[in-house]
Amino acid sequence: MGNKKMDVKTLSMWRKISYGIGNAGGGFMWGTVTTFLMLYCTNVLAVSAAMVGTLLMIARVFDGVAQHSGSDLRTSL
Repeated sequence: MGNKKMDVKTLSMWRKISYGIGNAGGGFMWGTVTTFLMLYCTNVLAVSAAMVGTLLMIARVFDGVAQHSGSDLRTSL
């Protein structure tokens, strides 16, 4: 087990921008959906804003955990 250098390839600027644009699109959709849900639940269903905000926060945390768990499961197969 010697000190072997690994070949590390860096991403080009174009690829970094492409990933950023894709992430911005996902963030825009998430913001649009959560804004609609917040307004709908508070104005139509008369649920408190604190309750809806907590529910959306739990959904966001669950989504992050599920994505990492899924990727770990996928790489182990």
